[in-house]
Formats: sequence, structure tokens, C-alpha cells
Amino acid sequence: MRLGQKGVWSLPVVLTLGLVLTASVLSVGFACAGMVNRARQRQAAIEDFNAFLERIQMLGIGGVGGTGRLELKLEGEIILEGGLAGLVVGGENIRFENLPLTISGVSSLSAGCYRLELKREDGDVFIEIAAL
Repeated sequence: MRLGQKGVWSLPVVLTLGLVLTASVLSVGFACAGMVNRARQRQAAIEDFNAFLERIQMLGIGGVGGTGRLELKLEGEIILEGGLAGLVVGGENIRFENLPLTISGVSSLSAGCYRLELKREDGDVFIEIAAL
């Protein structure tokens, strides 16, 4: 084989190796980008959950009849059961917290705007939540 022909035979091998390496790097890059996106969504949901908890605590400190407005942008769901609130994102339980007061009106919260009001009935103090 002459010197000029050797380069013709090695070119397809080099191109194939380059394509394999490029595909590998792209697949790792897309996987990392997906992980970053999921982490961002999870962190945003945790921040909304914390805002919800803060709003509940602030209403508990105030007097009966106090109201508040809460806007949630979370991509998950806040599950409410009596005095317990849980954050669920993508089917995964992220956090659970005991609430200072029981909640009535809804059993779960998703993205949207809500009105919160501190009420008293039959000696029980609770927070009623209604969607706006």
C-alpha cells in the first residue's frame, strides 16, 4: 500500500470514533441538564412549601378573622391532612411538617392562588383555605 492510500483507509475509522465520542458526550450532557432541571424544580417547590408554612404561622400569630393570600407556582403538590402538611414532587415525598393549626377547606394545594383565613367554630381554631 502506498503512503497516500493509507490515509484513505484510516479516515472512516477516525470519523466513526469521532461520532461515537460525540454521541457519548452529548448523552452525558443531556442527562446532566435533566438532573439540573429536576433539581431546580424541586428547589422551587421547597421554596413554595416554606412560603406556605410561613403564611400559616403568621396567621396563627394573628387574631381570629385574619386573612392572607398565597400564590403557589410549584410543580408538585402540598398534601394537607389535619395538622400535617407534606410536599410531593414527581411522586416523591420531599418533606413533611406539623402545622400549628388544622386546615380545612382543601385536602391538597397545587399551583394557583389561595385565600387563607383564621376561623373559630365551636371553640376550635383552624385555618380555612379556598382557591381564588
